[in-house]
Amino acid sequence: MIQFRHEAFFYSDAAAFLKRTVPFIRDGLAAGEPVLVVETREKIDLLRRVLARDSESIEFADISLVGANPARIIPA
Repeated sequence: MIQFRHEAFFYSDAAAFLKRTVPFIRDGLAAGEPVLVVETREKIDLLRRVLARDSESIEFADISLVGANPARIIPA
């Protein structure tokens, strides 16, 4: 059975957002896990720039599309 874990954290600016998300994403990639990031277009663009080549191994989805119907978030 596949188990999912959702963690939330608070951040005050882009630097704080990146400080928490980038290591989490890279840890998942290093473990061979599939990584899906569902965020705003602005944050997706920021993560793509910071993660550079690693971003090619990540699936990104715009929360304004996926989250328009909250029932779509978990299946995504």
